[in-house]
Amino acid sequence: MALLNLETYYSFPNIDQTNSNFKYSPDGGDNWFTVTVPESSYEIRDIDAAIKQQMKINYYYNSQNDKNYVSVVANSSTLKTILTLDNNYQVAFTLNNSMRRLFGFNSAIYTARYQESECVVNIVNINRILANIDIITGSYVNGRMRPVIYPFSLRFLLIIR
Repeated sequence: MALLNLETYYSFPNIDQTNSNFKYSPDGGDNWFTVTVPESSYEIRDIDAAIKQQMKINYYYNSQNDKNYVSVVANSSTLKTILTLDNNYQVAFTLNNSMRRLFGFNSAIYTARYQESECVVNIVNINRILANIDIITGSYVNGRMRPVIYPFSLRFLLIIR
């Protein structure tokens, strides 16, 4: 038996209760607010849009020119995240359930207008997919016999748009 092709949509949530919070200050650290992004599968641009949408609903944006003061984008050359802050905004990745690991940032408060993450993004929170078929024998996973026809590593599938 051979596996010729496997096509699937990326439907594994990369945002859940362990990494759904984005904490920001619109006034140089005097007051802090938290945006919680709903559990789902996101690309970085979708996370950025969800954060901006909630900030806009709470009137934390420039309404005169419809511009947001916080931006999170991917740097496809370095596989890191770029955080841009305007108008004295700050972002704190200090909460236990913050997006810091997903974005590649350390547990810190960021105040610079332009900041690239210290680490590469961790947008894919699973390492591999095991394709199983009942009639397969003789395959082992972690020392135990399993009906695995092929293990797919997802590390090479990381795509940042």
